[in-house]
Amino acid sequence: MQITAYSIILLTSSVVSGILALYIWYRKPGYIGVEFSLLMLALTLWALSSAMESIVPDLSSKKIFAIISYIGVASVPVLFLMTASRYTQNDSWISKRAIFLLSIMPATTFILATTNDFHHLLWSNIFMKQGNLGGYA
Repeated sequence: MQITAYSIILLTSSVVSGILALYIWYRKPGYIGVEFSLLMLALTLWALSSAMESIVPDLSSKKIFAIISYIGVASVPVLFLMTASRYTQNDSWISKRAIFLLSIMPATTFILATTNDFHHLLWSNIFMKQGNLGGYA
């Protein structure tokens, strides 16, 4: 286990965004509360899994956390679009059908990350390389 400044920053940001997600979810329901809470939750997952990816020493664990981070990475654009649309009151287009159609690409990205060992479309060659700051990437 190797904790670096990078991992501390990611852990801190995941805690802050997680607290913000819970605060908005419980204290500010309605208007943009749901979308913003989900956006903060996706950012929390992204930052936390990226922090764990940088902390764990072995390649297989890094790969698992990289796959988990794709849940947050792929869902942030959709959730940001929905949050911004609600905030600017241009949300007439948001329906179950629109959310479903927007979720196709994030779901496909996560499936590709999960099944990468079979097709190598996301990562063609995975290896550990010592970085400039002493950690492994």
